[in-house]
Amino acid sequence: MEIAVFGATGRTGSAVLEHAIARGHRVRVLVRTPSKLTTRSPDLEVIPGDAFDTAAVARAVGDAGAVVSAMGAAGLEPTTDLSAMTGNVITAVSARADAPRLSVVLNDRVFHSEDAAPPYTHIVREHKRNLESLRASGTSWVGACPAYIRDEDGTGGYEAVIDAPAHARSISRFDLADFLIDAVETDAFVGHAVGVGASPDAGAERGEKP
Repeated sequence: MEIAVFGATGRTGSAVLEHAIARGHRVRVLVRTPSKLTTRSPDLEVIPGDAFDTAAVARAVGDAGAVVSAMGAAGLEPTTDLSAMTGNVITAVSARADAPRLSVVLNDRVFHSEDAAPPYTHIVREHKRNLESLRASGTSWVGACPAYIRDEDGTGGYEAVIDAPAHARSISRFDLADFLIDAVETDAFVGHAVGVGASPDAGAERGEKP
């Protein structure tokens, strides 16, 4: 499968890129600074640009069989940048008659009606906006909702809970990357926000749910 990845120079996005290629997929990425990519491969196509540019986003989505968005908020100040960029990705996916599967990194605070405590209030509001856009999109979407993403080696497993927070309050960015790819390879999570956390059993098979 060909997967379009947004946010490929970030912590989670770079892990998605690395793991997708390792799992035999071709990957197309849209990045502002190609020199920041940490993976090089003949199975990687790089499109210079950013996700504020609707034409560039449409080129990146192209005819991909799946799309993964690992974009994140750039700071703690009030902003709609993340939801604007994610909205452009959703629009490009929705424009396809054969709309590809879409998995998007959110945050598990989307399961709570109250606002997050400062300084994370505005970031969580952006993730909630993204979830609302996904639900309204009519696409085959999956929202990956970790509480905290650790910059540690993956375990090869994760806990995935449909429409509720995972029991574990954190997950390795590499295990999260595996979930994001699994989410576009299978039908198990389509149309759901999924709480994702570290597996209760570090040796558990990937995707096993408690």
